[in-house]
Amino acid sequence: MKKKITSLLLGLTLCLGLLPAAALADGAPLYEWKSQVPEDPGAITYDMEVADFGTMEYGYRKEDCPTLTISFTNTSDQTLWYIHDFSSKGGDRFNVTVPREGWDSIRQYLVIPISTYALELKPGSSASVNVTPYTGYRESTSFPAGVYDGELDFFFATSDEPVGRNRYDEPIFEGGNYPLPYHFEIVYDGYIGGEEAMELDRESVDFGPVEMEDTVIETVSVTNRAKVEIELQAKLASEGTNHGAFERSVQQCLELKEKQWTLAPGETAQVEIVKGTTGNNKLPGRYDTELVLTSEYRVEGGGNLMSYRDEKVVPITLTPVKGGNLSVLVQLESPQGPSGYFTSADGATTYWGNENIDVPYGGDLSLNIVPFVPEHGYVLAIQQFSSTSSYHYVGHDATLLAQDVTDRQHYRVSIASCAVPPADWARDAVGRAYSLGIFSPGGDMPGLGSGGDHGVNGEIPDSSYAAPITRKDFCNLAMEIYLKLRPEEYRELPNSLPTSFTDTDDMNVRRLAYLKVITGVGDEKFDPDGQLTREQAAAILSRLAGVLGINLDKAAPTFDDNGSISPWASEAVGEMQAAGIMGGLGNNQFGPQGTYSWEQSIATLMRIYDMTM
Repeated sequence: MKKKITSLLLGLTLCLGLLPAAALADGAPLYEWKSQVPEDPGAITYDMEVADFGTMEYGYRKEDCPTLTISFTNTSDQTLWYIHDFSSKGGDRFNVTVPREGWDSIRQYLVIPISTYALELKPGSSASVNVTPYTGYRESTSFPAGVYDGELDFFFATSDEPVGRNRYDEPIFEGGNYPLPYHFEIVYDGYIGGEEAMELDRESVDFGPVEMEDTVIETVSVTNRAKVEIELQAKLASEGTNHGAFERSVQQCLELKEKQWTLAPGETAQVEIVKGTTGNNKLPGRYDTELVLTSEYRVEGGGNLMSYRDEKVVPITLTPVKGGNLSVLVQLESPQGPSGYFTSADGATTYWGNENIDVPYGGDLSLNIVPFVPEHGYVLAIQQFSSTSSYHYVGHDATLLAQDVTDRQHYRVSIASCAVPPADWARDAVGRAYSLGIFSPGGDMPGLGSGGDHGVNGEIPDSSYAAPITRKDFCNLAMEIYLKLRPEEYRELPNSLPTSFTDTDDMNVRRLAYLKVITGVGDEKFDPDGQLTREQAAAILSRLAGVLGINLDKAAPTFDDNGSISPWASEAVGEMQAAGIMGGLGNNQFGPQGTYSWEQSIATLMRIYDMTM
């Protein structure tokens, strides 16, 4: 049996003393015992609380390791048998894990020679064993220095006769383990290595706003706190991030004056980071990178070397300015010809978009967003550029506000126009859907644009977000939500899908039919150009939520016109109402057969989207 010893890092050579061992006959099968809690935990007492082996030098040979004599006494009223057995075929192998902070776990195999004992211990009698730890069965085996604690398990059986055999036909004894804690240390010439060697005088470096034409030096002090000499190396991370419109290597702005040092114990190195005037420093803005510091030292014991390596990372922020200013890049989308412009907060200056506006470091910029056709134009979305997520939605206000400008900022503003802009309650959902790419208005309706067009055509009199949506267009929006939330599952959909309906082969309709999100209107028809009803929308939204893994509570609707809701849609309407995805039309009416508008569709689909975040 393989015996469990917590955090074991030692082989055990067990030699009996005082009482002779009742050795088993030659050729007898090796003994195995059941590992179980003894009935009387106090039946065995030891002459020590901890088996403390003291300190051993790294690289000890087996014959040089200390031996500790451990005595134990049977304080019970029955005879016990001390059974000690390391099983078959040349020795038992223990897989040992030695965790050390800052290092991966070290795994080694220890080989323990076979020794078999069966020792009778009558009530009140005592015996002793000699226990010798060593750092390896072979001279080449090595372990790191450190402090090791665990337990030695001694097994005592209630009889010297086995109670059965295991599947290997080996005897099994009844009894229990009586553990004794152990402790020992391994050192290198009296020194335990492995501690952090580097002590830094600062955790980060911020150059602050510095003029592009100036040379500035920042310093990080590194002190060797190890007890031996270390090799120190410094480098800058290969790439940094420019928080403006583009990304480029920050090493075009920074360099290290020196990169390598040899430090004696207690000695300090000055790592100088130089912001120079050469390189491609024409673009002001904030740059982030890292100073990577690596230390390495080697210690010797028993003729062997052990290396220790430590790494620390210091974040660096650099913000070059030009004349004390940073720039804010403002873009204006004009999907169908010029749609608007910007003015300064006081109205004195006009900006036509796609230009950089200088702002003092730490200052604010406020611009009015002015559509050309105030009665029909509206701000569809204000988006801010982020190096980690490209553009992200900020809002839809009539004012662009950039506050506390401490890095280069980049905004994109989309102005659209139509006969009836989105209602106030739907404006945010419309803007967010557009920013996510779920909704791309274009053509002659506030719908799914083509050819990369953006914006709503204001020349079409009936262009309105309040206009009814068709069943096919709702499917297109729903499929965009599915694609955004389940891209992997979307790519796994079969390339060839059956045409479920005789009146359309639209791919998104076919995909949603395959996912069982939609059904037809009967007679194998889908009615793609028919106007979607409110109860149909509720049913589709309910099934879409299920496909997306959203668990909706079952609930009956509580509208005054519940009797008008089709039986097949009643449960879905109740779910939508309880989850806050769909509401009523006023006066506690749901209007199940009424049409569903573009803005209602976008708003409710975005609520589904938000429930997965």
